[in-house]
Amino acid sequence: MQIHQLRKCSLALCLFLLCLAQALDNRAVQIKRIKDNITNTAKYRRTARPQTTANETTVVSFELKATGVPSLTPRRRHLFLNAFICLSWKDKRVAWDPKNYGGVDSVFLNSSEIWTPSIIELSPLELIRPRDAMVSLTSAGEATWCPLYSISAICEMDMSDFPFDQHKCSMAFTNAISQEKNVNITLAGQPTLPEQEHSEFAVLSIEGERTVLSFNMGEFEYPKISFHVLLERRTSLHLFTVLLPTVAVVLLSLLVFWLPPESERKLTLIGAALLTSLLLLYRADDIASGSNSVPRIVKVLGGGVLMNALIAASTVLSTNMAQSAPSCALPVFLVKLSEFVAHRLPCPCPAGRLGIGDDEGGVQNKSYNNAVAREWYTAARALDRVLGLIFTAAYVVLCL
Repeated sequence: MQIHQLRKCSLALCLFLLCLAQALDNRAVQIKRIKDNITNTAKYRRTARPQTTANETTVVSFELKATGVPSLTPRRRHLFLNAFICLSWKDKRVAWDPKNYGGVDSVFLNSSEIWTPSIIELSPLELIRPRDAMVSLTSAGEATWCPLYSISAICEMDMSDFPFDQHKCSMAFTNAISQEKNVNITLAGQPTLPEQEHSEFAVLSIEGERTVLSFNMGEFEYPKISFHVLLERRTSLHLFTVLLPTVAVVLLSLLVFWLPPESERKLTLIGAALLTSLLLLYRADDIASGSNSVPRIVKVLGGGVLMNALIAASTVLSTNMAQSAPSCALPVFLVKLSEFVAHRLPCPCPAGRLGIGDDEGGVQNKSYNNAVAREWYTAARALDRVLGLIFTAAYVVLCL
């Protein structure tokens, strides 16, 4: 009994496969008939655009479908994007009745077998020929062709706000063979944003628009499809490798003015700040070398190198004023001004109001055993306070 049922199932399966093979073979035959009828040179000329009357305009729908994340090269100001450009139009010359062809209502043809729009990219860069694709054709004469383009564009690289910079890139396409009155290219819709998990730049928007290229005072007009891509840099990496170290260097250089004038660590501190700012400046310059304007962080680092050098010079001066034995007394107005600045301006130094020499038990009491030495020490403290405020204001101005 089981063997009998197994034989029945096997026979049914064989009949099904035989019918399926016959149906597929019949469909292949009908598709070949359709292709032969379309490519018959006596009835169809692929070099002639679709039109039923002499003045009819062929309407071509243009749609951009990105296959991946755009790649931006800031140094060269280039944007590269792989995308399918889907062109759709209607050609009644290649329509057929599915009833006469076994119900087949769609076929695929090579782009060399029928008329296709001629689309070129308006780019000053070296153009790469698109990868050809099959043309999808329906029985109503509706054709869809989606070749793969390697698109290149020039970008406006403004890194003033690096690493929070945004960039705008533009790409344009046109039909350079036929004018707008003959072949009218329309924008089918706005492109969708691609997946962008592992990219340095995030795509904020891709906006398309249609305009007209006019030549010879409007005598020749060609349709133009433009796309504007807005990208924003992901800041996670540069936040920890450039931005935060820059803030640390600025605070490190200003910390010099909080140390006592006689401290020998001031030169060590400013030397470390100067070296670090030079290394950060080299890295920031390498990243932002393609910018149209100087990034604000480069201004801060470049100005910081100069200010650190000036801070080092002022440190040597204030240290000598505090430690060296005075050879002459300061003028009275400088003494009063120094006391006012040292005692009443904010940002107090760790030392006392009148210097270490006021305490006869201090470790450096011998250096301040007279009034003249205390005056020079107070002047050194006042100089540090004034320069601290000046350099703080200078850094604030650079950051604006």
